Amino acid sequence: MRAYNVLGTVCAVVLLQACTTTPVQRIDSTPASDENITRWYEQAIPAVENKLDVSLKDVPIKIQDKGEMYYTHHELLEDSVEKAFSKKSRQSILEQQVEDSLDSIIALYDPEKKEIVVDRKNMQDHIDRLKAKGNTTEQAALTVLYHELAHAADDVRYDLTKLHHSNPWKSLERSAVLEGHAQKVTEELCAENDCTQAYQDDEQYLRYLPALTGTAKLFPNRRGDNIALRYVQGANFLRSLEKKENGAELVDQAIKSPPADTLTLFNADRFLDENISKSSAALSAALADNDKQWMSGWVSIPKATFSQSSFPRSTSRRTGFVTTRSSHLLGSAMANYYYPSDKDLLPTSFKLLQAKNAEAADLEAEHMLSEVRHNTGGMLGWSISLRNIKTWEEESESDGASIKTRHFSTELFDPEEAKSKTYRVSIVTFQDYIAEVSSFRSDKIQQRNINAATKMLIKLAIENTCNATCLHANTHAVDSAKI
Repeated sequence: MRAYNVLGTVCAVVLLQACTTTPVQRIDSTPASDENITRWYEQAIPAVENKLDVSLKDVPIKIQDKGEMYYTHHELLEDSVEKAFSKKSRQSILEQQVEDSLDSIIALYDPEKKEIVVDRKNMQDHIDRLKAKGNTTEQAALTVLYHELAHAADDVRYDLTKLHHSNPWKSLERSAVLEGHAQKVTEELCAENDCTQAYQDDEQYLRYLPALTGTAKLFPNRRGDNIALRYVQGANFLRSLEKKENGAELVDQAIKSPPADTLTLFNADRFLDENISKSSAALSAALADNDKQWMSGWVSIPKATFSQSSFPRSTSRRTGFVTTRSSHLLGSAMANYYYPSDKDLLPTSFKLLQAKNAEAADLEAEHMLSEVRHNTGGMLGWSISLRNIKTWEEESESDGASIKTRHFSTELFDPEEAKSKTYRVSIVTFQDYIAEVSSFRSDKIQQRNINAATKMLIKLAIENTCNATCLHANTHAVDSAKI
């Protein structure tokens, strides 16, 4: 199962395509009819109620065809599109988001209407996939129904809409915790109700989804990495917390206040470090600064966050990757910004990082640049040939401190538009702060983004290191840092 986080709160299970493994077949002639799905749903309710100590008897289930699901997705996503865009741009963004979700979501829990909606075709495809692995129709359906009912139970216990609006900058981390919790509950319920193998077959597919799914899209929000991160790693993170002292209380705390950054999902010890939460909050606030009139607000939820699309798929590589960043980085934040233009809706990806010291920042920036080519290849699949690769560095000074900018540029072929686009990544370091800016936009716009990032880092460094006297002495520097 995987999901898109509609409005940051709608919780969904996503269609997965057939695995290549040839299973031992069982004969199961039970049809995946609306009547049977409803019957299994009613059977699943008391199991989730008993597990999570809530009442779910008033949560209805709707089973819809594609036409009905189109309007469901459209309605859920409509309010998520930034109001600053023109009508034409808003419609274009909305249609893209509906297209991305319509063919992939099996079922979703709508916290506004307090109901579960099932896509009839996608559910059938999901059931057929798990039946091909030797599971029964009922076992396959329960992996979806337990998951969605777990979301409904969390809504009763925590109020998902309120959680989302309390800090929208944590949308991805919150999604990972909520989807991970639903996965964890599903695993436990399947252990009690004879659907463990179905759960494991589905999770195995999720774990290897980045390597199996097509990634011929340009942006990280459409990559399989996101799904494995949210479902598999979200559940792993909660399991790690649960093993600690007062583990149940820590899981409850994580749902109420998600991790400060995505890296924490891979290292639960970071969740207990208040300095990381404070640093990430400051970085998020800097990105949300209203002075940045040259960028629109982010659309829906941040489509990516710190290195989520670059976590290595190999477990051994990932361990080294996370260990390195845990020793170097204090906090991180990211958003994708869209310019409200009818002509071009390509986003600019903006990451802010705080290292533990200036030396760590420099090492981290070098490592980030070395990862760019690997990650860029992953955007369009591993067989891509990168053309016209350019890398170069620039240095300048501010108040005696060095500002170093590392650049990467290459041509990527977009199969959807049958043409190449220039992809640019620039990494700026100032003292112990790092900014990474990446986009498919023009050199002129990229440079404007770099200048804004540089000013933002200077402002952060001044606010972090100076006392009131120092701030007063640097009033001009602070003012010039406004974007």
